[in-house]
Amino acid sequence: MGHYALVEVLAEARASINSRDEAGSTPTHKAAAHGHRLCLQQLLRFRANLNQADDRGWTPVHAAAFHGHLNCITFFRQHDVDLSSVDKDGYTPLHYAVAENHFRTVKYLLKHCTQSILATETVQGETPLDLAVRLSRKKIRRYLEFATEATIEGGDDQLLLHSAAARGDLDTIKRLLDDGVFIDLHDSTGSTALHAAAASGHSAAVRYLVRRGANRAACNFYGELAYDVALRCNSKECASLLEPRDPDTIALTGRVADAYGGDGNGDDDEEDEETPAQRQTRLREHITRLTEELQLAKIEFRESGGRLAEDVEAELEEQRRQQHLTALTDRVAVLDGELTRERTKREHLERVLQQSSEYITELTARLHRFEDAHREALTRVYWLERKPVRGRTRTHRARTP
Repeated sequence: MGHYALVEVLAEARASINSRDEAGSTPTHKAAAHGHRLCLQQLLRFRANLNQADDRGWTPVHAAAFHGHLNCITFFRQHDVDLSSVDKDGYTPLHYAVAENHFRTVKYLLKHCTQSILATETVQGETPLDLAVRLSRKKIRRYLEFATEATIEGGDDQLLLHSAAARGDLDTIKRLLDDGVFIDLHDSTGSTALHAAAASGHSAAVRYLVRRGANRAACNFYGELAYDVALRCNSKECASLLEPRDPDTIALTGRVADAYGGDGNGDDDEEDEETPAQRQTRLREHITRLTEELQLAKIEFRESGGRLAEDVEAELEEQRRQQHLTALTDRVAVLDGELTRERTKREHLERVLQQSSEYITELTARLHRFEDAHREALTRVYWLERKPVRGRTRTHRARTP
């Protein structure tokens, strides 16, 4: 986890927010490479340069794309950072996302970059599609092939699945759905691919989308079902495939989904029946697609300034963690003060002990000297007492018979 609180402390201490390491990378490069969006927000608060390139020409967007950190890429887009910048080898962030097989990142970059990024060549002359072919990124290669054929224009994208449905291109529709594209994705008018196929009168595409689980109850922003669009565009065959079984129920309850049954053409073919294993596989893939779309929807919701319950909970958890960290820091400071006082007391006692030891040594030496002097005095007295007196000796000898 990025230590964004430490970033704030260092920045307020006037540390260089755009300092570079030996490779020319800045703190912004590091945060993007590790997916730390909160750190990026803190760095931006202190005027970090989000477009600064390192010695290889990598911007922070290159680092985020290389590691597949979509949360950081959405942050950069939100702050108008160039998502299609080129490094010294001619690589765009899309090239690195392709090379490292980050499919969701590839989809996002294609959606929010101009179509010219698909034609950008490296120093070796490789486009992102060429790179996908060389590195055998099959899923990305197919997606890039479709993207090369489709029109992608800024924020009002003509979705690839919608484009294929409008052309009646069953092969492309199948490949996109097999690659995990959400079948009921809405375009800028709220229309789904089923609306697009119905509007163009491609009954085979309508039938296939219905068989793959397209929601016939989905309405566009004008309140039209795909059935209504087929009628408006005089696509009778498509309308017959999409016609509700019980229109009165739709009008009375508004629960459109309850009015449909079978595969939409009034004929439940035996070949359309699924085994339990096939149904589980299809539903598992559908869950995966929905999960991916949910994640992208969350990202765009946050970009628009919205806050999810999980974001609020994460912020509260971070606040609790910071409070706990602050309490621990304060406790450590108190303990450090107590330790300093105890260390001072110990050093004082050690000095007293040293002085006492030296005094004891001195007293012991004096005692030894005193004992030596005392023994010497006793010895001297002893020999003085043993020394004979000459007068007494002669008298004693005279009295001897």
